[in-house]
Parts: sequence; C-alpha cells; structure tokens
Amino acid sequence: MELEDAWEQNDKMLKGNLIRDEAFSFALQIMGLAKTLRQEKEYELSSQLWRAGTSIGANVEEAQAGQSRADFLAKMTIASKEAREALYWLRLADKGKIISAEKIAPVREQSERIVRILTAIVKTGRESKDQSKIKNSGAKRKTTFAGGANQNGRWQALGANPKFKIL
Repeated sequence: MELEDAWEQNDKMLKGNLIRDEAFSFALQIMGLAKTLRQEKEYELSSQLWRAGTSIGANVEEAQAGQSRADFLAKMTIASKEAREALYWLRLADKGKIISAEKIAPVREQSERIVRILTAIVKTGRESKDQSKIKNSGAKRKTTFAGGANQNGRWQALGANPKFKIL
C-alpha cells in the first residue's frame, strides 16, 4: 500500500472526529501566521506560536492511539494546555499590534473553540472516571466518556457532545 493510500484510509477511519479536524485546521492556520511573523522578523513569537499551535494536533493524534483511558486523558490534557499556550501567543501578537486584529481574529476564535472542546473532553473524562469508580465498586465494566475505544481497541475522542455511559 502506498503512503497516500494509508493516509486516506486513516482519514476515513477517523472522519467526523471534531477535535482532530479542528486541531489539524488550526495547525495549518498557525503555520501561515508563523510565516507572516517570520517575514516581520518576529522569530521568537513565530517559533513559540508554531510549537504550541501544531502540538495540539500532534497530542490529539497520539491520544487516538492511547493504550488506556489514563493515557488518552493525559494526551488530551497536554493538548488542552498547548491550546491555551497558543491562545496566549495569539493574544500577545494581537495586543502587541504585531499582527492586525482582522488577520488574527478568526484564528483566536478557533483557538478558543479548541480550548472549550478539549476542556470538555478532559473534564468529562475525569468525571466519568470518578463516577465509574463509585458505580463499579469491583464490577468489571467498560466505561466510555468523551472518548472511547473504537473497533480497533484504540481510545478516540468522540466529538463535541460526548456522553458518559457504562457498557
């Protein structure tokens, strides 16, 4: 199988994964902004924004292959922190008048949306873990939350409106 076929197969398998799609789209926008910042000779800000903005998607991708719920949550928590850091650098570029407000506004809005989604995933995951401990009291059950095991047994974010349930 060629590399392009593998990419297409992976994309089809994870199609409809809101946070994955948002993080990837955001990384592309960050790459464009970083290029603009470099042209303005704002190398440090460009570098910081690049690292934080592209790290979100990388951590979300890693979470999709989490070996456990704890691993999934750890990666999503890191992605959430990186999203907040990227938002900080965007605010700094905006308020420092390094990039025009018109150019940065849609990227800031997407960053804020990603922070909200990741916060919901992490919060729901932690709450379901605590709830599962209370309800299970020794019973062996499988728990799903803002992410769950897909057909391959990998943990995956389920989207913007996750629901907690015991299977």
